[in-house]
Amino acid sequence: MPTGNGYSALSDAKACIILRPDWPEAYYRAGTALSLLKKFNTAADTFLMGLKLDPGIKELQDAFQTSAVNESIELKHEVEALKGQLAAANTYAERCKTSTLQAKEAYLAIRAEVEELERKMDDLQEERECRTSGEARANPPQAAAPRSRDRVTLPRLVR
Repeated sequence: MPTGNGYSALSDAKACIILRPDWPEAYYRAGTALSLLKKFNTAADTFLMGLKLDPGIKELQDAFQTSAVNESIELKHEVEALKGQLAAANTYAERCKTSTLQAKEAYLAIRAEVEELERKMDDLQEERECRTSGEARANPPQAAAPRSRDRVTLPRLVR
């Protein structure tokens, strides 16, 4: 079968299978087209259907084995790619976990500092209130001394 457009070849091969489902060559053509499309699992199944019709066809046997091997290789590549993706995802998750823990630790440290500053402010406010109320008790309010610009009225002296 000449290589070319795998989809067109597959369409032609399917038409052959519909017209002559008992013809092993139709399954060989369909399997070959599927192999061109890198659908090795389906190609192997299609070659196997042709072998069920005539187990003695060497081309079908070889094509079936080749498709099975190609499928195995393709699966191995997929597994390797998935392992790489999993390793990358694990690395990313670990980085996120580390940065999340660091952010949490930084937040807790800042929160502790804020709480300490709030306690100090409360203590200072309390101390200030104590001083203010203590001074008020110790020094009752006095009459204000006259200022220089205020008029002072002196009592009259009687002679």
